[in-house]
Amino acid sequence: MEKREKPSPLTLSGGEGALRSFGVGSNASTKSARVLRARSTPPERVVWKRLRGRRLNGLKFRRQHPFGPYVLDFFCHSALLTIEVDGRRHEDRREADAARDRWLASQGVMVLRFTAGQVSSDLEAVLATILRRARERTAADGDPPSPFGRGPG
Repeated sequence: MEKREKPSPLTLSGGEGALRSFGVGSNASTKSARVLRARSTPPERVVWKRLRGRRLNGLKFRRQHPFGPYVLDFFCHSALLTIEVDGRRHEDRREADAARDRWLASQGVMVLRFTAGQVSSDLEAVLATILRRARERTAADGDPPSPFGRGPG
């Protein structure tokens, strides 16, 4: 029996969405994302205003993007990068957030976490960090890094 290499779950196939294997587009995750978009916090709205419409160096971000069992605050597919803006409720969720971050890392996604206070006090530094990490993770030819660590995805 020949062993086949597992394809990247982020590869487009059959005309379907790139992340279909993670449950993206399921009714539950889509409904949850819609609710979260409607309930975004002021710091999330500030960050979104600066990320939307490819305003940050041409990078495309999705807001409240379903990914597997989670909904990501802001997700950039080309860099496999998620940005999380943590408010007060995250103070009691450190263990759950750490488990979530480990799962996302296992999928090839880097998580950048910023507090609401960081966004409020130094938005430019937050955006500079996002841009720097996105550039580091984006291959020269524009392909996202492989979630399996072997060249472009």
